[in-house]
Amino acid sequence: QLRERGFNTEVYHQAAKIGKQIQYAVKKDIPFVWFPPFDDGRPHEVKNLATGEQVEADPASWNG
Repeated sequence: QLRERGFNTEVYHQAAKIGKQIQYAVKKDIPFVWFPPFDDGRPHEVKNLATGEQVEADPASWNG
C-alpha cells in the first residue's frame, strides 16, 4: 500500500531482531520504520527515527 501511494520503501533483507533492523535504517538515513501487526486485529505502527516517537498508523492514509 505504501509503494502504491508513492512512498519509497525497503524491506530488511533477512530475519533479524528489531534492534538490528533499526540500526540498519539509521545507517541508511531512513527516517521511518514501519511495523506491521504481529497479531490479527492489532494496528500497524510507525517509528520516527529522528524523534523516537512510535504511533499507530494506517498504510492507506499515513502521510509521513
